[in-house]
Amino acid sequence: RQTWLQKYEQALVHAASCRDGNCRIKSCILMKQFIQHLQDIIKLKNKPTHKNNNHSKNCGTCSQMARLCLYHAKMCKERNKCPVPSCNNVRKK
Repeated sequence: RQTWLQKYEQALVHAASCRDGNCRIKSCILMKQFIQHLQDIIKLKNKPTHKNNNHSKNCGTCSQMARLCLYHAKMCKERNKCPVPSCNNVRKK
């Protein structure tokens, strides 16, 4: 389990900072999609018309990413320079 978390945490950090649209790292594309999904949900929740406030509880992608982001935030040494979305917010909580 620890190896899995480390592997995906590294992929998350890479994808969050990768600007190469043709990156050859397979996990980069998947992680970029996960990051985009989270950013889309955050944008929706900030809109007053958003009705599905339980999305992150019911969405497998969100729950997996929440665990991964929590693990990352606990290990992160970048503090304010971290490219991972919401890292500072998760760390504060």
